[in-house]
Formats: sequence, C-alpha cells, structure tokens
Amino acid sequence: ILPENIQATWRRYLLPETGRYLAVVMDCLFFHEEGYDKDLIAQEATVFFQDRALSGRYEIILTNANQFVLLLFPEKESPEFMRETIEEFNHRLNKKLRHDVYFGVGSEVSAPTELTSSCQTAGKAAAYLLFEPENKVIWGEELTLSSVMPTTAQTEAPFAVYQAITEHAEEKIKEHLNTLFSGFFSEGFPPPHFVRGMCTYMVISVQTELEKLAVENDSDWGETLSYDVINNLWTISEIHRLLEGLFLSYSRYLQKAHTIIDPIMKKSLFFIKNNLDQPLHVNDVAGYV
Repeated sequence: ILPENIQATWRRYLLPETGRYLAVVMDCLFFHEEGYDKDLIAQEATVFFQDRALSGRYEIILTNANQFVLLLFPEKESPEFMRETIEEFNHRLNKKLRHDVYFGVGSEVSAPTELTSSCQTAGKAAAYLLFEPENKVIWGEELTLSSVMPTTAQTEAPFAVYQAITEHAEEKIKEHLNTLFSGFFSEGFPPPHFVRGMCTYMVISVQTELEKLAVENDSDWGETLSYDVINNLWTISEIHRLLEGLFLSYSRYLQKAHTIIDPIMKKSLFFIKNNLDQPLHVNDVAGYV
C-alpha cells in the first residue's frame, strides 16, 4: 500500500474513509515449499476474526508469496483489546496450528492517508524477526532506535576473539561471542543491518590479523567466507552459530597445521632469511630482536 496507489486500494476494498486504522505485516519465511498453501493464512484469518466478532472490519492481502498485510479497522474496540486480539491470532497460527509466521505491528493512525505510514512501520517491525522474539510479535512502537553506534565491547570483540584463536582457547572464543551477541540486546533492538555489519566487521578483522601471522606461501591457510552468507541468514542465532563454527575451525586448523608463529620467532626468521650470506650467531639474532 504505497502513497501513489492508496486511492486505488481504497476503491478496490471499499475501505472506511474515517475511523481508526492499524496494519500488521505477517512474514511466512520458513514454510517448507512442499507444505505451503498461500490460501491457508487467509482462511485462518477469516475463521479467527469471525469467531472474535469484531465490530470493525478487517482485510487480509497477500502481497507476495510469503507475506501478508492484515488491515484492521476497529470501531468500538480499544487499543488494549486489539493488542490482545493480535497476540491471540499469533498464538493461534504459531502454537495451535504450528505455522511459522512473524508479526510486525504498525502504529494506529486516524486518517486513511496515514495507513501507508502504519504499513511501513509494520514492515520495519516484521524485519526484526532477526531477533527471534519468542512470541513472534514485534510492535513498531517498541522500535525506538533509529541509529546506533558500536559500543566499546563490540569494537574490542574482534581482537579478543583473535587472541583466543591463537591460544586455541575454544571456551574463550564461545564466551567472547556470547558477550557480543547478548550485548546487542542491552539497549533495545538495534537495526538488523547493524548486527550484520558488526559481524562482518568482526570476521574481516579476525581474518586480516590471522593472515599476518600465517607462514608465507601456505596454500592451505584459511577458510574463505562470502560475506553474503551473513546477509542471507535470517536469525541472530544462525549468525551466532556461523561465527562460532568459523572461528573454532580457525583455531583447530592453526593448532593442527602449526601455521601461527610467535612474533619474536617471526622477527628472528626475517633477520635470518635476509642475512643468509653472512656468518650468523645467536647473539646477532637476539640483538636484532
């Protein structure tokens, strides 16, 4: 429901011209293709709202293969009652009927032309399924963070993980990652792109530092990672598992291949390689270091 076609939508659905308006975006991103029926959600909505006997109207629109927009036009129902109704509908779909639907609820508006704003808020909220709310409902009014800056803990996390990798301390790797991901929730919901960006930054930082310590011409070093992988994951737990598996594999690879060289040893080898035509003694190398 875009501003340019709002009037056409009004005429098509004979929507009320006055009153209260509320949009809910429902994402069905985890249906298995073989078991997904695009008419199923609409049917369930019809049964549910008939049972609830709302005084106002509702319309449910399939906007693409996996997403619906539920338009609610409450008349006498209070905001509290509508909130309870949406929660109950969510429970019916996800708990009783075992669907997998995420609800993003927009802000209630008081003019037809403002419904677009409610839909946009609902769509933004639905995108926050990255944070896996247990009840699968996120309210647009709760998304208070429009911009966010990295905390000190987040910017220092790559170095802490890097150190744990070089020490082959797997529990420390897990601990640092747990701290990082739990920190995303400390002050509300940061935007999904921020979480993905910080995780990509961590991978790049760790890989860059490890490559500095790798033995020259070691063709077996490292495990390349397409950063699109992070962007294509939907939930924060999937991203967490990806990073944990990646960094643990780095630690195990380095431990097995012995490709990490102590910085002092690396300096010594540099001196030796560049002075092979000279008589070398231990004191010469020690003096250089």
